[in-house]
Amino acid sequence: MPNISTTAKGNHFERKVFALFEQLLSSDELYIPGKRSKIFAGKTYPSDSRSKGIKFDISIETSLPDSSDYSILTIIECKDYSGGVPVDDLEEFDSKLSQLKHHNVKGLFVTKNYFQSGAIEHATSRGIGLMRLNGSDIGEWVVRRTESKNQYDLASSARVRLSSSSSDGF
Repeated sequence: MPNISTTAKGNHFERKVFALFEQLLSSDELYIPGKRSKIFAGKTYPSDSRSKGIKFDISIETSLPDSSDYSILTIIECKDYSGGVPVDDLEEFDSKLSQLKHHNVKGLFVTKNYFQSGAIEHATSRGIGLMRLNGSDIGEWVVRRTESKNQYDLASSARVRLSSSSSDGF
């Protein structure tokens, strides 16, 4: 396999994750209604504590019926590491989420590898969803929201597959 830059590798992974979530929205398989949601790559949002905004890998803005402004903001962070995602990355992501002025922000963190135990514990305590996108383009929820308010499942069996037609166009 040719040696590619970490930036190119990361951008490729972000496009795969974007395609997966775009697919989940169109088939209404997320916690938000796909028909009232818009997905963005690399959009910047204002920060409470910075003079500049924060640019996120992927964001989904969901609106209430008959509203032009979004009421739910879902932020998705993508990391294509060769090893596990450490707790530091989850803490940094959590800090960025807390700087957003919007009151209804949901965070999701996606990787190709695994999450270290401290990262899983932090995500669970802070309400951040974790997903692993494996080599077969199957998204496996590691931590996800359950039916009970503020309750999270560890090692959930829920899986979603990126259709082969979506992943080949990169």
